[in-house]
Amino acid sequence: MAKGRPGYIQVGLRLPAGAAKGDVPRPPSVPASSRGRRRAGALQHAEEKLRRAELHLAELLHLPARLRDKRVLVNDQRVVVLSPDVEAGQVLITLFVVSLASDYAPVVGDAVHNIRTAFDYAAVALGSPPVGSWEPTDVSFPFGKTPERFAKEVARKLGGAPEGAKALVRALEPYEGGRHDLRSLHLLDICDKHRLLLPLISKLEIDEVEIRYRDGRRVMAHPGKTTSSHDGVFQVRVDSPGIASIDEVDVDIRRSRSELAFAHDQPLAGRPILPTLTGFIALARTFIADCCAAFPELGPR
Repeated sequence: MAKGRPGYIQVGLRLPAGAAKGDVPRPPSVPASSRGRRRAGALQHAEEKLRRAELHLAELLHLPARLRDKRVLVNDQRVVVLSPDVEAGQVLITLFVVSLASDYAPVVGDAVHNIRTAFDYAAVALGSPPVGSWEPTDVSFPFGKTPERFAKEVARKLGGAPEGAKALVRALEPYEGGRHDLRSLHLLDICDKHRLLLPLISKLEIDEVEIRYRDGRRVMAHPGKTTSSHDGVFQVRVDSPGIASIDEVDVDIRRSRSELAFAHDQPLAGRPILPTLTGFIALARTFIADCCAAFPELGPR
């Protein structure tokens, strides 16, 4: 065992020619160009986060798209109850659907987080070498409640980036009232990470209902109204003139659409989840492409 400087033990290390015996060889330094390539990987990691978000959203496509009839459907897990409103000449259709909102909340939260993280990774690419001057751990994507607060956050979180990089971020307007609602994505991510699962609601639109009377008459109704529910219970009224008893009619729900949406009293309230998050993914990809166009050193090597 060779001795080196006090406090060091050299094992299996060969000293370069001409070096003093007490010298401890240092590992070869990493060229600046290689460090730049490592930083450029931040955009690749951002794209991986977006692909992961797309996988999460694909799970939501398994939501049932149609309500077919009033039987108990094992696969769709629905029960339809009819009750007459004699005075109004209407049938009240109440649908009890096994709530999917709670089942899909973790999936939506994961998708939100991956999209939000993609913006952070892109900020790291802009604020650290070879484009910026700060360490990656000191960089994150800036948000603000107001444009003024956002400007302060740009200086605090993206101060090492060149002015052109900051201009790309400013164009996204990630503050309240900004054109892309990007701050809402940030707030949803905070809610999912630090508070509770994201509250969701189910939205249902019934387009066509066939009412069949016992005397042979058939009436097609087109409610065309969207109803929302957080617990899987939906109600819709359809005209049924002259009805005196529910025993007189049978109902088939011919065409309908269902989807998940963000619940009320939170960011993006009432907005459908799939198109909204898909739009954020497209925005992130456009931002990444703009970063690569403005700073070619961030592009694929």
